[in-house]
Amino acid sequence: MLVDHANKTVIHGARVLAVEEFLDFTTPEERFNRIEDYIDRLLTLNPKITQGEIYSKIRKQRAYIKKGIIYFDDQSRPLKPFMAEAIDRNNRIAMVEMFSPATEAERDLLCKIFKVSRTDLVDISPERTQYHTDAVNRLREIFNDETVTSIRRQLHEEGFTICHDEDATYAINFKQHIIINLTEENFNLQRLKEQRMKQIERYKPQQPTKPTSRFSGKAKLRDAGGGSHSEKREWEVGQKGNYDNVDDERSIKR
Repeated sequence: MLVDHANKTVIHGARVLAVEEFLDFTTPEERFNRIEDYIDRLLTLNPKITQGEIYSKIRKQRAYIKKGIIYFDDQSRPLKPFMAEAIDRNNRIAMVEMFSPATEAERDLLCKIFKVSRTDLVDISPERTQYHTDAVNRLREIFNDETVTSIRRQLHEEGFTICHDEDATYAINFKQHIIINLTEENFNLQRLKEQRMKQIERYKPQQPTKPTSRFSGKAKLRDAGGGSHSEKREWEVGQKGNYDNVDDERSIKR
């Protein structure tokens, strides 16, 4: 207990500074070594422990980890490389497992997306979640709706991105952490292909039409005659008589 005689106040000392810290006379370097050893033990007990889970263990020591660096009070020190790599890998594995992949194909695709090399560490969900079932039903409504002219646009509005991996087509919602194998669920993928073909035809460049002999003849006569005077007049109108604007490109910017 701390007694403030001047202000006539009694303060609970443990709320200000723990007894262990009050009696701890180690140097900052020794503190960092102690924290690092503790993190090493956590990784040994749980090779898949994430950065957030580690923080819940070391926050009592006023320490945290961010991007492979230990922060303690106002000081910082890089983690050992193998620890930083393991924690970063575990964070990525946790992101993959948020999608609850139920097959090896789904797991492998997500590992490619999130750059996880140790696919054997990723758990495969034994059953589909209710979120997955609801999402499949919603996508079936979209695919079966003949009034929908663009399946891809509608899926994008629902938050899904189309991905292709080998012979399978997937719809992935990265915000809601849902992955659907459209090929395995027997969706009519032809509707996706039809829309793409329509877009290709829409943006196909058209062949320039050749001028008829009637107009081409007039063009030749104009070029052969007083064309130089006409060209000067057109150029003057376009430039408004200010030739200084040609070199510094100010007229183009306008």
